Amino acid sequence: MGERVCMELHDSGLVAFLSVFDANWDASGEFSEFDREHFADLINHALSGVFSNEIEHCQHKHFRSDCPFVAGPANSHASDV
Repeated sequence: MGERVCMELHDSGLVAFLSVFDANWDASGEFSEFDREHFADLINHALSGVFSNEIEHCQHKHFRSDCPFVAGPANSHASDV
């Protein structure tokens, strides 16, 4: 379950951050197509780093069996988010 939760949080975060490029936000056309792609890559990489860091360094994950970030047999690749 943990890996799936990570992916859903990552995807939701990406959608939320990229919404600033939507026509409703970028009404003046401030961002070019190159900017949109470049920033999407940067945001995607940053979110991956946040979740990987949380999975790897969380001090509480060993005490909370219900934590979606805990790496167990079912999600041993969760840090590859």
